[in-house]
Amino acid sequence: MTTSRRLNAIPFIGKDVPSQSSEFAHPDIVIGLTILGYRYEGLRRSDFKVLMKHLQTSMWEEVGPFSRRPSTKRFAKWVEHAGGRVRGSRREQRNSSSDVDEYNRKIILQNRRGGDGVGLDDDENENSSNLSTSESFAALETMASSPLLGGDQTKDVWPLRLIDFEDRDQFEVVFQLLHKLPHLIHYYLCTFVFPITLRYQGMKLSASGQAIGGKLLFDRRLGFSGTPSDLLPLEMGKCQYQKGSDGKMLHLLTSPDIMSFDEIEAGWSV
Repeated sequence: MTTSRRLNAIPFIGKDVPSQSSEFAHPDIVIGLTILGYRYEGLRRSDFKVLMKHLQTSMWEEVGPFSRRPSTKRFAKWVEHAGGRVRGSRREQRNSSSDVDEYNRKIILQNRRGGDGVGLDDDENENSSNLSTSESFAALETMASSPLLGGDQTKDVWPLRLIDFEDRDQFEVVFQLLHKLPHLIHYYLCTFVFPITLRYQGMKLSASGQAIGGKLLFDRRLGFSGTPSDLLPLEMGKCQYQKGSDGKMLHLLTSPDIMSFDEIEAGWSV
């Protein structure tokens, strides 16, 4: 299978029946349908693995702290757009710390309220009484998703440098989170698919028979054709027929030494 057929959209001759060898000729059709195909279906596992390994290799070749390398930032941004978060990131640590502080504050206030506000002045006692039970449960629900308290971590992924994409479990977590993300698909198409399958030259030289046979390219031209014709460039003048060539062809086609014939009765068929 050619690279263009493997990566680009191809014609179908029926429902779920792709053409064996046909491809779209117009580049705008190829680009448009390929984008739609990837947006509807997302990246295949093989495509996703190629992209992630390329990103990871680029990260190892870059310099500086891991968290500040362009490939690491790009991966973290994709995870953030997909609704997840990278474990160990500064943003995650900052959000988790603020959630813990808020949770502890509300629990302390709730306990003080249960103790009739012992040790509080009038203002603090009044503020603590305003803390409803629903707000306490809201704080608990907020912290349930925090990795520090062991909550749901289905959208938490390891940093790019720690992921082993050959490990099926690790790969599947990242794949399910990112394989339909528009930002990732755009990067894959612009980095891998279109530069390979839509190559073109910035300049193209072309010429017609008139340009080759005329004085546009060469001052002297010499041509030979087995089927003489007067349809020549004007600069070449009229076709010079070889004397006797037409008569020889007719003679050979009608000579009994070469040709023979049979009379066929009426009503014959193949």
